[in-house]
Amino acid sequence: MLALAVSLLGGDLANGQSAEKRGVKPRPPAIERPVLIEFFGPINGTRLRYLRSRLEGAKRHGADLVIVEFDSPGGELEASYGIAEMLRDVDWAYTVALCQRQALSGAALASFGCDELIVGPNARIGDIGVIRPDFGEFAFRFAPAKIVSDVVAFGRGLAEAKGRPPELIEAMIDKDVQVFTRIDAEGRRIFRTLRVGEENKLGAEWELIPESGPERFLELTGTRLVDVGLASQTVGDASDLPDVLNYPADKLRRMSFKTTDRLAAFFGHPFMVGLLIVVGTLALYFELSSPGIGIGGVIAFICAGLFFWSSVMGGTAGLLEILLFIGGVAFLLLELFVIPGWGITGLIGVLMILSSAVLAGQHFVIPRTTTEMNQFITTLATVLGAALVVLVGCALITRRVGQIPVLNQIVLPPPNVEGGDSASKELGNAKPAAPAHPIVSVGDWGQAVTVLRPAGRARFAGKFVDVVSDGDFVEPGSMVRVIQVQGAVVTVTPVVESDAARSDSSANPSKSDA
Repeated sequence: MLALAVSLLGGDLANGQSAEKRGVKPRPPAIERPVLIEFFGPINGTRLRYLRSRLEGAKRHGADLVIVEFDSPGGELEASYGIAEMLRDVDWAYTVALCQRQALSGAALASFGCDELIVGPNARIGDIGVIRPDFGEFAFRFAPAKIVSDVVAFGRGLAEAKGRPPELIEAMIDKDVQVFTRIDAEGRRIFRTLRVGEENKLGAEWELIPESGPERFLELTGTRLVDVGLASQTVGDASDLPDVLNYPADKLRRMSFKTTDRLAAFFGHPFMVGLLIVVGTLALYFELSSPGIGIGGVIAFICAGLFFWSSVMGGTAGLLEILLFIGGVAFLLLELFVIPGWGITGLIGVLMILSSAVLAGQHFVIPRTTTEMNQFITTLATVLGAALVVLVGCALITRRVGQIPVLNQIVLPPPNVEGGDSASKELGNAKPAAPAHPIVSVGDWGQAVTVLRPAGRARFAGKFVDVVSDGDFVEPGSMVRVIQVQGAVVTVTPVVESDAARSDSSANPSKSDA
């Protein structure tokens, strides 16, 4: 119903109106810095990020003409929306969509976001019918009227913004719409759309466009696109563009999809983003739990580097996101090693890291359109899902680090004080001497200064030592006992009340015993 209402209200737009009257950006008389961006292949989030980064590069280059060469069968609707909106909103250069072969479905919608459309003689543009998967029957179905109406409204608005006949765009989207045309008294070609079955509402002077018909999405070829006013002209190939658009051929800068873009797209996929967050955070947690080993810190650094590199390449991250992440890590380290207790410092650190991860997955701060809101929901779901997996993983590492394959070879278990460990049994119950520590040794008692989760600090004879608990969290002020010294790693265990009472009794006998 929305599509029909838009059609009836917006009918009889003249194709012959000048660009100045329609408020469309005129073609510059001369070009100084032309840029051509190749856009080949299906439309998806990867191509959306690629085009955004290339447009930002063209803007930094000072381009006054941006040519986007389309050769695409279409693809995802939301990504097509995003590309069309990006091209529509370019106000720092004149934009031209070049199509020599095909720009179908979402690619056609995206190409209409440019100020001008130039096509090859055999180019095919149109067929923007929306389909969606039917998982129950393992097939694709046409989208319901609610979705079609939204796409029609978007397409008509895009056409009107760039001075193109909106009726033609509507017929490309809605298979139940037919387009009729006639020449008015001033010699201009005008259009009218009607639903299938309403043809008798028009007079004999109206002629049905041959490519339009029942159960058919409008699709036009090169010369026909020029005839109906969707394209400005045809060209043999891209080598004709310097003469058509009046720019020096040797000044053209070409941008294409490279290997680095493929790698950035791979690591920028939502699944890979979630995986990098999970692996990097768990590796950092493992490093903090077992200080001095280093492997966890290296893995965490690599994951963070890949995450932000792919985001920067995709045009969704910049200095703000990187600074937020670094600041969040700094606050967490302060909470863990400097400021005891779980307070405002740790909360700020977690919020800063989560914010940096969400912002690095999108090119905006606050979503303002439906496309941006959908992207925000996807990014937020990815980050929160990864955070949930991290919480579960941290709990498993804390409780079972000594039983996990590979990790149990890196972190040595504490010695069995009562029965001796397996190594000592093999050596005839002769325990190997523990490495000397400048401050503490096995059996020393101390007091936790910070919370041990499991890494933290304890005080022994007035001196502070970095320690790691043998598995349980230890609150500040609790008594601890050294059970293992392995290089710089001092492992402690909390002292139970019965042990502490026995120790006090032996050290300070009561009066009755005296």
